[in-house]
Amino acid sequence: LPDANIERFVGPGANQNAMLLAHAGEAFCSTDDDIVFRPARIKRASTSDNQEYHPIDVEGFGWNDAFLPVHIRYHTSRENAVESVEPVEQDIAYDHRRVLGRAVESRRPDGSVRTGVVRLSTPGAYGDGGMGAARTILGLDGITREFNILDDERYRSIRYSRDIVRIPERNCIGTGTHLMGMHFGLDNTNLLPPMAPFGRNADGLFAVVTRIIDRRSVTAFFNYGLFHNAPPRRPFERADLLSLYATNPDILMAFLVHNRPSRDITDPADRTRYLGDVLLELASLPASEFQTVVHELWSRSFYDYAERLEELLNRYNREPSAWAADVDEHLDIVYERLREPTSIFPARSGHGSAEQARELSRIYGRILKIWPDLWEHFAERNRAGKEPLLTRAV
Repeated sequence: LPDANIERFVGPGANQNAMLLAHAGEAFCSTDDDIVFRPARIKRASTSDNQEYHPIDVEGFGWNDAFLPVHIRYHTSRENAVESVEPVEQDIAYDHRRVLGRAVESRRPDGSVRTGVVRLSTPGAYGDGGMGAARTILGLDGITREFNILDDERYRSIRYSRDIVRIPERNCIGTGTHLMGMHFGLDNTNLLPPMAPFGRNADGLFAVVTRIIDRRSVTAFFNYGLFHNAPPRRPFERADLLSLYATNPDILMAFLVHNRPSRDITDPADRTRYLGDVLLELASLPASEFQTVVHELWSRSFYDYAERLEELLNRYNREPSAWAADVDEHLDIVYERLREPTSIFPARSGHGSAEQARELSRIYGRILKIWPDLWEHFAERNRAGKEPLLTRAV
């Protein structure tokens, strides 16, 4: 419900939580109002791919455990992004329906077996990238780098671009936790977690928490994209490329991954309540201790991030030079954030402060605690055929 403490942070999670409850016990799709259902595929597939890929028992899909099994292609304009793909006829609803809730199994060359249940499904996208910052381009590697960072001129032309093509080259299923909430399907026949009703990347947090409460959950990625026709915006600015702060969902992600329940707790409802307890414990810490704990956990992944950027500079001999100069400037900021706990928050009080992060942790912790009972209440209503939570006269 509306809360004065998150008025400046409200995101789509509040509405998506209402949909999760309205469709408790059912599968459904969530789509934003700036998504145009014009499915398209990339015109040319790459000839090599180092990502793990093995056949599985859903026709036309393979297993891929990459965080995002996509080679992102940056473009200088939305028009160029649209021209780079080719339209395809696709029954989008059928695609979601045929994979959601399916049990899948993949046998690897070493004889080991991966299993899972598809709880989330998502096509790619083209047009506006929906990203909150531009720094992803600094860490491109392999084939994705070959597509985008050819020389100084090419790099400079796309480093502030908002328009991309993010479409998998083939259908795949795996444990990757990348999720853009602009359009996705949900197997809500069994408990899924709530969205955080605040902050950018609440959808990414949702994907991570889904994996934590349901250890068998996997995501299906479709080999086509939908047109994200967001209202035109100015290109990213330099600060969007170089700056680094901890968003509230980033903080929650780092803490929940580190404090996930043990394997002995098997019931998703119990695992959800456990996560609520650990967040409430975090929120109860004095402000200085909260800040120290959050910085320590957040820093673990960003030490690795900094080392990876340093390694890319060496591997590519600091070429192109414009890219290397931007990476150097960005790393200066990263190392400052790693040294100083207070620096990961954009402000020391008010919006983006540690105090706000602590309060938002408390709010999401409370939601996690009550969510299993709330979800079951509406699932029972749906099973009994009672009036839906969300209706609209036709």
